[in-house]
Amino acid sequence: MNCSHGFYHFSSGYLGGPSGCLLQPIGDCYRTSNFHGVSSSLPMPLSFESPIWLASDAETSWGAFSGSQGNFFMGGNEKRTMQELNDRLASYLEKVRSLEEANTQLEGCIREWHQKRSHGTQRDFKDYEHNISDMHERIETGRVTNAGLVLQIDNAKMATEDFRLKYEAEKALRQNVQNDVENIRKELDNMTIIIT
Repeated sequence: MNCSHGFYHFSSGYLGGPSGCLLQPIGDCYRTSNFHGVSSSLPMPLSFESPIWLASDAETSWGAFSGSQGNFFMGGNEKRTMQELNDRLASYLEKVRSLEEANTQLEGCIREWHQKRSHGTQRDFKDYEHNISDMHERIETGRVTNAGLVLQIDNAKMATEDFRLKYEAEKALRQNVQNDVENIRKELDNMTIIIT
């Protein structure tokens, strides 16, 4: 399993001679001093997958690694720490997988329980559906009957209004006839008086 990478800073210096290379800690990182006298400080990510070493051979080109004498390997404490972290990460991943499997099994059990309960408690609503359908038919029939009654009431109101208008017209005509009769009587009385 690949582990996380650490950063190493290379800087100039001559600790241990012109071909010496010393690994020094800087916080969470490391740096090397006296890397061919080059005045620079560059971060370099290095994998902890295998032992880390830096070449101290003066003839080795920039960034190259060599198996000559004077190589510096990663200390045992760092390797043990990384191994412990690897083991701990593997343990956590195994726990996560176990929890995922348990969660899947639990979801399956819950789904199965719901399915069994839904099938076991299923009721027959056919009688209720028949009654509801019958009531719907009755309600619809009542609506039609009510609409017919409303229409009849409206027709009766219209007929009543028509009769009222006719009555008013006949009443006015009768009043005019009575007035004419009264006038004729008066004229007749006047003519009788004149004749006598």
